[in-house]
This record gives sequence, structure tokens and C-alpha cells, in this order.
Amino acid sequence: MAPKPYSLHLSRQILTCKPVNLVAYAPIPQCKPNEHIKALTLAHYSSLVTIPKSKSKLNITITNLFAHSKPITNLAPHLKPNKPITNLAPQSKPKKPITNLSPQPKLKQHITNLVPFNSLITKYGRRGLVADAEALFDCMSAKDVVTWTSLLTAYANNGLVDKARKTFDEMPQKGLPSWNAMLTCYVKNNLALEAYNLFTQMPCRNEISWTIVITGFAHAGYLSEAERIYERMPGGKNLRASNALLSGYVKCGEFGSMVRIFDEMTERDVVSWTTLLEGMWRAGRVEEAIRVFNKMPERNVVSWTSMVSGYSRKCMWVDAMDSFIRMRRDDGVVVNSTALTVAMDACACHGKLREGVQLHGLVVIMGFQFDLILGNAVITMYGKNGAMDDAHRIFMLMDEKCLVSWNAMVTNYAKIGQMDEAMRLFGEMPKRDLVSWTSLIAGFSNTSKIAQALKLFREMPEKDVVAWTAMISGFLHNGEFENAIEWFMKMIREGIIPNSQTFSSVLSASAGLASLNQGQQIHAQAVKMEARRSPYETISIENSLISMYSKCGNVDEAYRVFERIGEPNLVTWNSMIVGFAQHGRGAEALDQFERMELEGERPNHITLLGVLSAFCVLN
Repeated sequence: MAPKPYSLHLSRQILTCKPVNLVAYAPIPQCKPNEHIKALTLAHYSSLVTIPKSKSKLNITITNLFAHSKPITNLAPHLKPNKPITNLAPQSKPKKPITNLSPQPKLKQHITNLVPFNSLITKYGRRGLVADAEALFDCMSAKDVVTWTSLLTAYANNGLVDKARKTFDEMPQKGLPSWNAMLTCYVKNNLALEAYNLFTQMPCRNEISWTIVITGFAHAGYLSEAERIYERMPGGKNLRASNALLSGYVKCGEFGSMVRIFDEMTERDVVSWTTLLEGMWRAGRVEEAIRVFNKMPERNVVSWTSMVSGYSRKCMWVDAMDSFIRMRRDDGVVVNSTALTVAMDACACHGKLREGVQLHGLVVIMGFQFDLILGNAVITMYGKNGAMDDAHRIFMLMDEKCLVSWNAMVTNYAKIGQMDEAMRLFGEMPKRDLVSWTSLIAGFSNTSKIAQALKLFREMPEKDVVAWTAMISGFLHNGEFENAIEWFMKMIREGIIPNSQTFSSVLSASAGLASLNQGQQIHAQAVKMEARRSPYETISIENSLISMYSKCGNVDEAYRVFERIGEPNLVTWNSMIVGFAQHGRGAEALDQFERMELEGERPNHITLLGVLSAFCVLN
């Protein structure tokens, strides 16, 4: 008998799409659910969410992903939930219960082969069981260099740098792997200078040693030092070191150096190409990112996920979802939880509830419903799309909740103005962080309850730049421009370093007051702190400066700021076009629009409004 088809939408409320035989791909076990196994089946799923109607062309396409899912063997005949779990091992009858898994002192008399014990120390370290690793190490009567290195690595993996160094110093013998393990410990814990000091003391080095130090400097932002070491590598530059340096330039937004390093590489792999691809997206080079992707000799799930994320950041929703679909259809790439998380975030950011619900169905079918990070993304997607009842149901179904899960719910309630519910959850949180407090401050500010926001700010146990910026933005949102500027000055006096969002908010406050003098003072403050910022933060401030000078009547100064920007983005072009149009300089606005098209930047609705205003001025 043919299995009964399920609706694509997993809901009886919507019957507008063709049904697909999901049971053939992911059959639901017909057994009584065990209370210890809280699996979210498709039958449960249809009652969890309410799906709105949509005319999206992607509606059918995303659901085609279900057709590419691998079959899941029907486990129903093999499951016997009513029998106790001890029946799984009927021949195992320990006379005494196992009450202590920690290593016993008797080990001192029985160790003849160190390999399994060294391996166990390594496994303890990877799982965060440092105390067990220490106990096993202490019980071992014989230890070799691998034993000591395994304990050192266990400390390194858990951020215990001092203990790792003490172990390294106490080692009776140090081999090259021991030195490299200590180098890795420093690099993993963002201590690049300490790593380099140790590197200079090494009696001998290999390719791995050089690569570790280059990685440490590159990821810490010391790119010139990283490249100097890279150039000195004996025996030529290896692929791993080249990828590390390339990644460092991408992270710091050094576009020219990134391209140069890639072009100089004599050998490249999928990591090299994917790193360059991510750099193109970060630099806003959409067409070049597409060209890089099409030229890649090999693609993996990370490459495709970078395309989904890049398109989403550039507000190219259809292209983002098309890439997600093609990932499996064209290349046969197995979608992982990270790819699903990025796609879910795209649905959240672009208000695509219907497609998000379908992706949630795919999450369930593929067995990722218990993935904590992906679960948080699902909650955020429902919350950002206003489906808070569904977000709350998913939240309550989660077996494990972390701080991010709680913050997602508090933030979602705060963003839609349900401050009573946000405060209730805030009160129930087992632990709070700066995000928890700042979300509430932003929520009260956006609902014109600035007094409550101010009260919460004063109650915060500690305050960072994000909290201060939330208050400044709150004053700005409520039209209290003088207070926004006053709190910015207070923040500077407190020694808090503003970020790009802080400067953008306070520059907008200056524009709201039409205070050119105040705006110029803030501009000077921004210039003083320019060295501390990445290129991405810098362009955000420069865009705000263009807008501020234009609104304060000094469009010529706005244009001077514009001309100093090496890589203008869409916001930059829009700010300049609108600025010229608002000051009756329609011809110059149209000139900028023409330049923008020649640079390959795609216009949006704000661009077209600016162009329309320019035509009105000319006519």
C-alpha cells in the first residue's frame, strides 16, 4: 500500500501547494513514544506552527529539498519502548554498581602500555573533563613525553594557559611536538606575542612550528609581523601558512593584500578559495564573489554556505535561497547544521516566515532538531517574523537551553514591544549577561519608555559600549538629541571607547539638531580613534558623516568625506545622491548615480527615490 502523502507545509491550514510523499523519505515510527525520547516528529510538527499564506516563488523550490533527503530506515519494528533499558545488554550483569569512573590508584601497579592511557587523557581534555585527565595522569606510575604533551593539550583546549605552561616547564623531556603543543596553546588563547617568544627559544623548528606562529599573528591582527615570518619560512611557503595569512587579511578587511597573497600562492585548496570568497563578500564585491565561486575547482559545504550568507547580507534573498537549494541539487553537498543555521538566519532577517517554517521541517526530517545552535536560530526566525507563540513553543520543547536561547526570547519579546513578557522571562533567567540587559534597554527605549530604560541601565552590574550605545540610541529614537550628545560625552569621560554604532547614533543626533559645530567636534573625535577600527566600522562612520554634513547644510564637506572613501558601499552612494538632491543639485546627484552604476553597485529603492528627487529638481 502506498504511504499517505503529507502536505508540503506540514499544516492543515494551508493546502495551496502540491503534496509530497515525505513518509517514503523519513517514515515515522509507529510505536508509543518513550518519555525519555522527545523526538519532534512530523505529526507533532504540524501543530507547532501557524503558517501564513505567501506568493513566494521559492515556496515550491525550498520544499524540493525534502525530495533529496536520504531515506531513514523505519525503526518501528525494532523499537520496544515498554521494556526497560537494561534489556539492551542482558548478558551484562555487574555484581557491584559502577559508582566511580575516575582512574583508580591501582593503575600504578598495572601499566605496561601507555598508549591507551595517553589517548584517554586526550579524550578527557577534548570533552572538558580536566579533573579526570589530571587524576589519570597522577595515577600513572610511568609517563612518556606523549603523556605530558597530552595533559598540556588538555589544559590548552580548556583555556588553562598557566597550568599548561607549568606542565611544559616540568616536563623531564621535551620533543618537538611538546614545543608545538605549547605554541598552539598560546595561539588558541590569543597570546600571539607569548607564542613568538617561545618560538624564538625553540632548539629546532619544523613547518608546523612556523605555521602556528604565522596563524597566531594573523588572527591577532599583527599582519605585517605575520607576513615577515611567512617570508622567512625555510623550504618555501606551505599551503597551511598561506591560508592562515590569507584568513588574517580577510578578517582585518585588507582587501588588496588578501588578493595579492592569493595570487602569489603556488598551491591552493578549497580552504584558500573559500577564504577568498568570504573576503569578497565582506568587501561588498558581489560580482567578484560570484566569479570566484564559479571558478572554484572544488566546492564544499562551507563554500556554498558562504554564498548563502553573502547574498543574505546584501539583501539578495532569492539568490541566497537559490544557492541553498543548488548546494544539494547540483553538487550533491550534504547540508550540515551550520548551513541550515545560516539559511534560517536569512529567513529571520528578510521576514520570510513561510520559507522559514519549511526549513524548520527540513531540520526535523534531517534529525537536527536537538542541535542547540540551530534551535536558537529557529527561535530567532519565528520571533523576528512576529510568530512569538510558535517561538515560545519551540523554546519550551528544547531539552537544553543556553544563555543564547533565553536571550533570543527576551530580545524577540522586547523587539515587538511585549515588555511585560520580556521582563517575566528576564526574571526567570538562571543567568544573565550584557545582552540580556541591553535587549531590555533597547525594548523600553523603542516603546518610548525611556525612564524604565534609564532605570535598568543604572541597575546593570557592569556596562560596556553596547549598553551605552543602546541608551544613546534610545534618546535619539525618542527625539532627545541633547541627551544623546550629553550621554556620549559622559561615556567618553567614563573611558568607554565608542564603536561605529555609537558614532552613527550621535552623528544622527547632531544632524537632528542641525548643529554643524557639534557634528564637527564628533567628527574630530572619530578621527582620533580611527586606528582602533576595522575598515568595515570606518565606512559605517563615514556614511554617517556624509548624512550629517548634508543635513546640516554643508554638502560640499559631505562630498569631501565621500571622495576619501576608497571602497564606497550602497549606503555611501545613497547618502551622497540623496544629499545632492535635497540641496537642489540634481545634476550632481545624477552624476553620482551614473558613477555608481559604472562601479557595479546595484541600486535599491532609496537610490531610486534620490534619483527621482534629482529629476524633480531639474524639472
